[in-house]
Amino acid sequence: ILEASRSRQIETANESRVEQLLIEARQCRAEGDYACARIKAQELQQLKPDDPTVSELIASVDRLSRAAKVSGSVAEVEACLASGDLDCAERALATARNDGATSADLYDVEQQLRAQQTELVRLAEARATRVAAEISAGEECLARSDFSCAEARLDAAFAEQANAPEAIALEQSIAAAKRQLAADQERVRLFLAQATECFERRDYSCSVARAESALSLLPGEPNAKAMIKRAEDAQRKLKMNIQIE
Repeated sequence: ILEASRSRQIETANESRVEQLLIEARQCRAEGDYACARIKAQELQQLKPDDPTVSELIASVDRLSRAAKVSGSVAEVEACLASGDLDCAERALATARNDGATSADLYDVEQQLRAQQTELVRLAEARATRVAAEISAGEECLARSDFSCAEARLDAAFAEQANAPEAIALEQSIAAAKRQLAADQERVRLFLAQATECFERRDYSCSVARAESALSLLPGEPNAKAMIKRAEDAQRKLKMNIQIE
């Protein structure tokens, strides 16, 4: 009798515990605390391993837990897309797949990602075309030594793409051309000084030769052209005087 009484007490305690665990598991599930719900359900399963109610509870907790994970992952993808961070979106998609998200779960965000990627490619191609046009125009300016024009085009190219390799190359070419121009201007100054010395010695052929050397470096240099005219005029006068004498 005592043993039977004890058995009934244990059974009653187990039933009470089962009832309490069932309430707690359902409460955890309702609050979205699926880890808590699963712990309670697993304890229930130990007490009532063949109870279909417990099995269904565990299954429902697993379904809801998975759905919550997928929903969170999809929300993360959407947040990445909203900020324009496509690398972040790719990583979040991978996480969602690892969490069990199906193609149907991810269809909308994947479509959004592909659309943004396509748009980025289109924008990059359009930007590259604009950069190439500015670089081409800048090179034309540089070819005629119009540095202000070349630098304006360079600024426009950098405004499109700060680290564009073609723009960096043009910038280096402009700097090199400026250095070369400065060196040529210095040599022209020396040639013109020599031309003046020759003129003062009445060595007009020397004066013309030095001025022509200056023109070979800077075609159209006005002082060199003026020196050639002066020297040639003086040379003609000298020849006329010699003939008269």
